[in-house]
Amino acid sequence: MSILVLCPTEEDLKELPGRGDFLYYGPDILRPGNFDIMQFLQEVRHVVKQNTIDGIIATDDYPASSIGAVLCKEFGFPGARPDVHLLCQHKYYSRIAQQHIVPEATPSFALCSAEPPLPYPFFVKPVKSYFSIGARLVASREEYRAACHYQSTFSNPFNTLLRQYTPFTIDGHRLLAEEVLRGQQVTVEGYVQGKPTITGIIDSIMYPGTFCFKRFDCPSSLPQQVQKQMASIAGRVMTSLGFDNSCFNIEMMYDPMTERLSIIEINPRMSAQFADLVEKVSGTNTYDVQLALTQGRKPVLSSQGPYGCASSYVLRVFRDMRVLRAPTPSEIISLEQDYDARLYWYGRQGALLSEELQDGVSYRYGLINIGGKNASDRDARSALCKRELERYFVLADA
Repeated sequence: MSILVLCPTEEDLKELPGRGDFLYYGPDILRPGNFDIMQFLQEVRHVVKQNTIDGIIATDDYPASSIGAVLCKEFGFPGARPDVHLLCQHKYYSRIAQQHIVPEATPSFALCSAEPPLPYPFFVKPVKSYFSIGARLVASREEYRAACHYQSTFSNPFNTLLRQYTPFTIDGHRLLAEEVLRGQQVTVEGYVQGKPTITGIIDSIMYPGTFCFKRFDCPSSLPQQVQKQMASIAGRVMTSLGFDNSCFNIEMMYDPMTERLSIIEINPRMSAQFADLVEKVSGTNTYDVQLALTQGRKPVLSSQGPYGCASSYVLRVFRDMRVLRAPTPSEIISLEQDYDARLYWYGRQGALLSEELQDGVSYRYGLINIGGKNASDRDARSALCKRELERYFVLADA
């Protein structure tokens, strides 16, 4: 008996070995604009029928996780319903549902039209996006008009699934305007198996003056009462939506000036990037949680990990660069063993960083996930690890 892993990511390939029997199928990244999702579904159906499979997981956000939800339903495996999964991913219909369930945590929003629908400044983003692709902050009519010219084939597979599995009439090509939220951003990690359970709350730290992530800190530094409120909102939303038998993560914002809590977006999947951060602090790797849910078992949660805190440091630059030398797999493994860390490298040797999937503002080339006794110990260990890693790569101006 095996678990089918759709479109395995680098995190999947690091975390899953030793946790069971797995069959991997599909590329690590599906380029959503240029593939036939219905044909791919047929291919995976054939794989399931030709093998002894007892569950399906897909941690890659889009479109792999949506495909996983469809197939779990078809073959009777535990997992979120496809219509609920797609509702969570549809920024407009998700906002409508949030407004009904937790109006106090739902920011102002409206579909974009000829006239600006919200007071400036506000965000404009595609109804279906990923990695902040197509998202822009606009502060004038000229900027609004420029943002509304965004066109992409990115949401084509999403639109196909909407037609097949939902009654929604507004597709992923439409643009949404949303209120600008200020404060401390976090990710609330959890799962639903009949009832909601929170596995961790992680702080998002930005590069100053940008919306680009610098690092993610576990556990959150927010007051416990605020974290309890966030957990309550997350649990109410996910259960009210009908989400079940899977992990989720919800990005939220806390404004300490007004004490307002707001939902940024709902992701109907586990966050693979944070799986080992949660484990370092709580002792529970969220891959184990997702695997238990996929097989209909009750997840076993620990209460104490080996470190007092852990962070995922994002390695990025703000101009395009070429990778003259990339770390080899053996060099990365050696550093991981030396620092009890997880290292991920995204730039291909000889290629430009812009050839990877980027946010359009900055260029991410790696991650360092590492723990420490406390914040200063964690920062010191990460600095040493980064210094060692820099011996193995060379970036040059494009």
